[in-house]
Amino acid sequence: MKAEDVKYSLQQLCSKNPLNHAYTNTIQALLEGAEDFYSGKTNELTGVKVIDDYTIEIYTKAPSDALPYLLAGIQFAIIPREAVERYGDKAAIGTGPFMIKRTDNGYTLVRHTNYYGKDALGNQLPYLDEVTITIPESKESEIDQVILGTLDVVTGLNQQAANQIVQKHLKKFEKNGNLTMESSGDIASTDQFMVRSNKLKDFKVNSDGTIYWAQVQKLRSEN
Repeated sequence: MKAEDVKYSLQQLCSKNPLNHAYTNTIQALLEGAEDFYSGKTNELTGVKVIDDYTIEIYTKAPSDALPYLLAGIQFAIIPREAVERYGDKAAIGTGPFMIKRTDNGYTLVRHTNYYGKDALGNQLPYLDEVTITIPESKESEIDQVILGTLDVVTGLNQQAANQIVQKHLKKFEKNGNLTMESSGDIASTDQFMVRSNKLKDFKVNSDGTIYWAQVQKLRSEN
């Protein structure tokens, strides 16, 4: 990813097209030159300047505390021009630790061998070769699979379901058990839970309840 990709992505956000629903409530009144670019008065987004391959300057109409938060939002995801030109609105590309592969019953996250991230010892992330995400027939079947050990994580459990699972399979959640129950909701929510295998090491949940897979390791069975 380079600075030109950032500028291109911001230009996409300021472009008038039917798929662009984020312009008016994110960047219209904030970014210098956004309205002129959107209206077609100019073909250059003056509020974004590329200094070199890894430096970009963004100019706002007025000081804004909201800008860093907006830039971290999904609407500001950076995409390269060549991906859009080749795949159109089907482009799914980024700089993350995994690549997405569609399967018959879900998705597989395949290890990105050129991922830039490393751990504290300099080992390249991610550790896992792949993560398989299935779309089960029901939540009950997911729970059965994680109890049997054929599935490592089940998410989206409400408090009642979480309590029932722990009570029914108490030994699996005790100190030497092989399962852990924890909250998977955001900081303000305690009504979303997940069950996961204790074979998953360095398992972390992001503040929005999604799983940060980049540093997860799976311990081998002693058997």
